[in-house]
Amino acid sequence: MFIDEISSAVAERAPLAVASADYQEPSLSLSGDSWSFSTLSPWRLLTADGTVAFSWKTRDAREAVSGLIGVEIVGVRSQGRLLTSDPALVLSDGRRLEVFSDHHTDPWVLSVPGNTFVGSPSDPAWI
Repeated sequence: MFIDEISSAVAERAPLAVASADYQEPSLSLSGDSWSFSTLSPWRLLTADGTVAFSWKTRDAREAVSGLIGVEIVGVRSQGRLLTSDPALVLSDGRRLEVFSDHHTDPWVLSVPGNTFVGSPSDPAWI
C-alpha cells in the first residue's frame, strides 16, 4: 500500500518539525528542514479526540494554519478506510491533518530526503 511506504519513509526521519505553514487558497504548504508537504485538495485538522478544529473552508484558515509552526509530524497513516491512499499526517500534539483528494489534477506531494511521494487518488488509475 502506498501509504505504508510513506509511513516508513517518514518514520525513518521523524520527527519532522514544522518551520513554515501557509495556506493561500487553495494551496496548503508545510515545510521544515529538508522536507515539505503541499496540497491543492481539501483538508481538515482534527483535534486529538477527532473533533474538527479547522479546515480548508474555515473562515480564518490561513491564521489557523500558521499555528502549526513548531509542532512535529511524527507519523503518517491512511485517512480513510474506504479510500486508503490519502494521508493523515499525525502531529506531535495528537492532532491529525487529513487530506481528501478530489480531482486527479490536484495531487498532494510529500518530500523527505531521498523520497518524493505524489498522490492523486482520485485519478482513475488509482480507483
